[in-house]
Amino acid sequence: MDYTINISSINVLENETSIVGNYQNVVKSINFTLSASDGITSVSENFSIELSDVDTNTVFTEYESLTEGQVKGWIQDSIHYEVYTFQVEKKYKEQSYVNKQTFPWH
Repeated sequence: MDYTINISSINVLENETSIVGNYQNVVKSINFTLSASDGITSVSENFSIELSDVDTNTVFTEYESLTEGQVKGWIQDSIHYEVYTFQVEKKYKEQSYVNKQTFPWH
């Protein structure tokens, strides 16, 4: 199964003051669609991920300097990414269910 991330929107805090300093245009959350496809059938689900405060152990990147790959990397590195893929896979499997409204005992 192939997964695709499409960024819907990014929420930015223009000025953030913390104990480690002042930062401009800090990404606080990302809204995205995660799609899964087997080449024939595809499903999508919308998600939102909250980002933690600025990590002084990494290089800070302002919003204007972000790349799509960097933002997608944050999503894939999230502790919740496995849950997101599980939910999309579940939706994919449910597409093959048949809803029966007549029963064998009638």
